[in-house]
Amino acid sequence: MFLLILGKNINLPYLEWSSDGPSLRPVNTVTDTAKLLSHIMAFMNLKQINTLKNENSRILDLVLCNSPDCSVNISDDPLLKAVPHHPPLDIFYETTQSKYMPTNQKTKRNFYRANYDQINTAISETDWVSELSSSCIDTIVDKFYNKIMHVIESYVPLIKVKTNRFPKWFSNSLIYTLRRKSKMWARWKTYNSLRDYQEFSLLRKRAKRLLIKCYNKYIENVESSIKDNIKYFWKYTSDIKETNTGYPQVMKLGTKTSDDPKIISEMFSHHFKSVFEPLSDNAYTLTQHLEDNFTGINLHDIRFTQLEVCTALKTLIQTKALDLTK
Repeated sequence: MFLLILGKNINLPYLEWSSDGPSLRPVNTVTDTAKLLSHIMAFMNLKQINTLKNENSRILDLVLCNSPDCSVNISDDPLLKAVPHHPPLDIFYETTQSKYMPTNQKTKRNFYRANYDQINTAISETDWVSELSSSCIDTIVDKFYNKIMHVIESYVPLIKVKTNRFPKWFSNSLIYTLRRKSKMWARWKTYNSLRDYQEFSLLRKRAKRLLIKCYNKYIENVESSIKDNIKYFWKYTSDIKETNTGYPQVMKLGTKTSDDPKIISEMFSHHFKSVFEPLSDNAYTLTQHLEDNFTGINLHDIRFTQLEVCTALKTLIQTKALDLTK
C-alpha cells in the first residue's frame, strides 16, 4: 500500500462532515465542487482525518489520507501567526520498519575462465555408448544432462554476481551526468565557486531530464515486449525484487494473509487461475497439432549427421552461453 497525505484549504464552508470512526465522511454534497471532492475521496480511498473545527465551528482545512496511522492535532508551536479561520495543525504519521523477503546471494558459472582442455578431455574419455545404453529416452536424457552438469561443476568456476550501483535502465549518458554532477557538487561545497555552482545546476537539470526520458523508454519497452517476449517483463519484476524496496514479507489475497513464500506462491496461483480464461471446445490445441503432423514418428529413429550438428552449432551466437545451471 502506498501512502498518500493531502493537506489543502478547500474552503467549502457549507460542506458538512459526519463521523465515520476516526475519520469524517462528507455529507450534504449539493454543489459540484463538493460532489467532485466526494468522488475523488471514494476513488482514491481517502479519509478526511481533520476533526478540529475553527472558531466558526467549521472545517475548512482538510487532511486527506489513505492510512489509518495518521492523526491531526493543534500545533503548539506554529511557524506562522495563527488566523481564526485556519487553526495551525500538526499532522502525525506513525511509521514502522518494513520487512521484506530475504534474498540469497546470486552466483553463476564463469565460462570465460573455464578449463576447456579438461572439459574436452572429460567428454572425450566418457564411454557414451555404455552411459546412454537404455531403452527409455527419459533415462538417456537424464544421464546425459547429469554427466554434462558434473563436467561443468568440476571445471567451470562459480562466482558471485555483483550488483550494479545503477539500475539497468540507466543510459551511459545518464550515468556520466550523475557522476559529473556529484563531482561538481563536491567542488562547489569545497571552493564555493559560482562557476562550479552554475555547472552543477546545469548538470542537475540535465540529469532530471535524462532520468524521466530513460525511465519512460524503459517502461515502454517492457510493456511493448509483453506480447512477443514475456521474459523481458519477468526480468523487470526480478529487478524490482533485487532493489531495496523488494517484495513485502506479508501479502494478502482477499481475507487470507501469509508471510510464507510457498503459501504466497499458491495465492498468486489461485489469483491467476481465477482470472484465466480456459480454451473453448473448438480451440486447436498443441496435442491435436502434434497428432495431425507428427503421427508415426518415433524419436528413437531420428538420426543426425556430424555435418548437420556442426552446421547448427555454427549458427549459435557465441557471445551468449546456455545456462544449464538453472
